[in-house]
This record gives sequence, C-alpha cells and structure tokens, in this order.
Amino acid sequence: MNKNYIILAHTNPKQLGRLIAKLNSPNTFFYIHIDKRCEIEDFKVYINFSNVFFLENRIKCRWGDISLVQATILCMRAVVKDQRLGYCILISGQDYPIKTNEALTDFLQKNVAYDFAELIPATQLWTGSRWRVRIEQYKFDFSDKREDFVVVPYIFSRSIFHIFNVWKILKMLVKGVPNFKLIFKKRKFPTYLKPYAGSQWWALRVATIEKTLAFLEAHPDYLVYNQYAFCTDEFFFHSILQHLRETKQIQVKPNLTFVNWKAAEAPSPEDLESADFDKLIQLPEPYFFARKFNTEKDAVILDRLDEYLEV
Repeated sequence: MNKNYIILAHTNPKQLGRLIAKLNSPNTFFYIHIDKRCEIEDFKVYINFSNVFFLENRIKCRWGDISLVQATILCMRAVVKDQRLGYCILISGQDYPIKTNEALTDFLQKNVAYDFAELIPATQLWTGSRWRVRIEQYKFDFSDKREDFVVVPYIFSRSIFHIFNVWKILKMLVKGVPNFKLIFKKRKFPTYLKPYAGSQWWALRVATIEKTLAFLEAHPDYLVYNQYAFCTDEFFFHSILQHLRETKQIQVKPNLTFVNWKAAEAPSPEDLESADFDKLIQLPEPYFFARKFNTEKDAVILDRLDEYLEV
C-alpha cells in the first residue's frame, strides 16, 4: 500500500523536516509544495530523502485563495505522472500524526474501497446567507498579505446597498483592482455540480485523483469559476467528489485529520499545545493526523506524541 503525501508548506522548515521523518516508512512518497514566497533551500536543508519530491513549479499561496487549490492540483498531477498507486493524503506542513504509520497502513488496507473526505452540503455547513459569500460573491486581492482582500456581491444584488459593501466597492475603485467589471456579471455555481464543502484535508485513492483531474480537464470552466471564490479550498474538490459519489464512481468515509477549531467562525484553527496531549491520543479512528502545531511556540507536544507513538 503506497502512501503518497501531498504537503502544502509555507513556514517552519525544521518542523516540516520533523514531520517527514516521522511519516517516512516503506512505500511512502512525499510531494511537497513550498509557497513561492519562501526560499525553498531553507526547507531542503532539513530534508534529505530519495522519496521526497519538491515541486519546482511553485505558486504564491494566499490564505482563502484559489492558489491553494492550484498548488494541490500541481501535486496531484505529479503523483499521477509518476504512476503511483495507493492513496494520496493531503496535509499541511503544520500537521502531525497521532497514530503510527503501521496503524494508518492497516486502516487504509482494510478500507481500500473508500476515499476519505468531509462532504457536507454548502447550504448546511454555512447557514443562513453565509454560503452565498462562498458560492456567489467575488473575492479580490489587494496584495499578497493575509486577509488583504474584499469579498463583494454582484453589483445588482440587493445586498450591494449595505454600507459595508459600498465601502468595499469604493476601496476597490481607489486601489484600482483589475477585473473590477466582473461584479457586473452574476457569479453562478456550475449547474453540473452541487455545492458541497468541508475540511480542506483529505485522503483519496490515486484512482480518484485521476478521476478528479479528468473531471477538471472536461470542465475547464469550473476552475475559471473558482478564480475569484473566497476560501474555495473548502468546496472545490468536495463538489467534484460529491459528483463522483452520486454517480457511483467512489465511496466516501469521513476525513482523517482532526482540526483544532476553537470557534466556528475563526479564520484559522488554534495551535495544539501540550495541554491538548490527552485529548489527541484519545481521538478514535478515523483520526490519524491533527493540526495545527507550531514548534516555535510549543515543541513539547510533538516530543510527547513521539514518545507515545514509539511505545
């Protein structure tokens, strides 16, 4: 059983090296995308394994942006090009295993007919009108800085007259945002899909990766639609996977990564620290990974997990 890890990283090179060393085992391969704004050599110095592949074609990744999806697709294509078998497991450089490599391999072998992802109807996950922000409104970046953007509705929608939206439109005009005229066209989710959403992180069979890439080849307009979506990484692949599930091409079980959300509306999960150790080791299947960790704040939590997993 091959495990092909797709890792998106942008910080803490030494921590990434520790993660890969921990996950490294027979029949395991790593496809790593380092944010183009980072110096890739800073990461390579901590990682020296023949089964690790750093993508040379890199993208500047922004929080809540299509660039995260594009980086993931680049890794997916690399896995398929190398004719890998088994599973692709999408994690970040700030994830860490909470169960052994052997336990994960055994679990995947027992569930080899399944993919693992969180698939929830977007209208249920984002209640009220919040799903419209993701599905119908436009996201425009002002810079590469985190959260330096606006999300605005279609110019002829009723909500455009809200004072906050008027302020955002004025800000776009002052900043001279390219493609401003897009807001004069209503943004519609493709009719051949249903909007499904969930956690960004998944574990998919390589055969499902191939089906997903084939779907994107057949529907290039779907990627175009998502160019100006807000946090599209939370529904881009999910909607395709739901389509594959509905057409009986795949079977799906819950995803494998525990995420430490302290508040439902928080922009990012909270860091996991030493105080969370007991909670992490008691998490049942299907949780094999947790996020996110920051060794610059608390490295002891990873030390304790290492000791626990080696017993």
